[in-house]
Amino acid sequence: AMDAHVGGADAPEKHAVLWGIEAHVCVLQTADDLARRGWRVHLLVDGTHSQKAADRKYALKTLERMPNVTLTTSESALFQLVRDAKDPGFKAMSALLRQPKPAKFEAKSE
Repeated sequence: AMDAHVGGADAPEKHAVLWGIEAHVCVLQTADDLARRGWRVHLLVDGTHSQKAADRKYALKTLERMPNVTLTTSESALFQLVRDAKDPGFKAMSALLRQPKPAKFEAKSE
């Protein structure tokens, strides 16, 4: 979906939106593999976790320094996919994002 908004029609970039658990193992290795293969990786920091806070913290620091990896949030990634208010899905997505989140899903501050 992001391909349609990046680069020319004859040379779209490959994009991956990534999230998951065990940021210091699975997420880190997947992002590294994709980036090495030329993919642009958009890592959702609010959708990425580890059992230990220190593991997540240092994985995100490592990921932030990787070429082709961008740290972002789920809301930001959604707006990048939709791009503007003229998109047919914009209104529904915007309404969904305004809904209150259950406390267990609130992002914890670093």
